[in-house]
Amino acid sequence: MTQIKENNWTHDRLQAECYQWHVDEYPDDRHLVHANLNNSVGGRRGVRNTAIGIRKGRCDSQYFKRGRLYLFEFKVGSDSQKADQKAFQEANEREGAIYQIIRSVEQYKLTVITIRSVVF
Repeated sequence: MTQIKENNWTHDRLQAECYQWHVDEYPDDRHLVHANLNNSVGGRRGVRNTAIGIRKGRCDSQYFKRGRLYLFEFKVGSDSQKADQKAFQEANEREGAIYQIIRSVEQYKLTVITIRSVVF
């Protein structure tokens, strides 16, 4: 089987690999890290999701640790943030959340290890 280089990964694969590493490495975090539902398929679904509070621009995943909220946006290749994503980031940072764009599994691992090593 050919190993796929990380820089050829899809957004979903990067996010899945990061999540799986996280919960395998730190099982006690299983209820503290989760993905957000984004990109509704179909008009009806989009209207329903908006009605229940799912908004454009929200981050891909969240991690709550030691009283702090960390928000992660996964990007691959030359992907960049859209205006809605920047607005979400700015609003949440104003309220104290820590927002990070993740472009590789290694970056995610280092970020989580650093978060877990911080003592408040």
